[in-house]
Amino acid sequence: MFAVGNYTFAPYKVVWTRIANIEAAVVSTLEGKPIIPQETITLVACSSEEEAHYIAATVNSSPFQFAVISYSQAGGKSMGSMHVLENIRIPKFDSRNPLHVELAELSKKAHLTGNVDDKDTLQELEEEIDTISAQIWGLTDDELKEIKISLEELTVKNPLTI
Repeated sequence: MFAVGNYTFAPYKVVWTRIANIEAAVVSTLEGKPIIPQETITLVACSSEEEAHYIAATVNSSPFQFAVISYSQAGGKSMGSMHVLENIRIPKFDSRNPLHVELAELSKKAHLTGNVDDKDTLQELEEEIDTISAQIWGLTDDELKEIKISLEELTVKNPLTI
């Protein structure tokens, strides 16, 4: 194994595949043992469940997805590598920030909803995540709307990107 460090054994991780579109998920332990992803998975080590869910929510949001697709296509880079976090800023989790806490809660709900395959509820949660993520990045409602339109156009042109 290469590049093993303390982050490998972090109690919570946000993970996504490096090969296809970014769909972040939170993982922790299984039967008391840390989950250690394969090398084809990008991981972000987190010290708390709330921090992990906050990061997962922002990564799965439309503003982040739009930035990744725009950045990756323009730069010719693979979409899911760790480099995206060097180029797309996610504000550090602050447990005193109500928007950060709300995003973490929405992500927890989305994870549970995804497990029971309730697409309508999941879509509602994703809309809320988009709205709050836009607020965190200082985007207006009109800017978020344009991002969603552009994201849809980009994914229709190249359906493998998201």
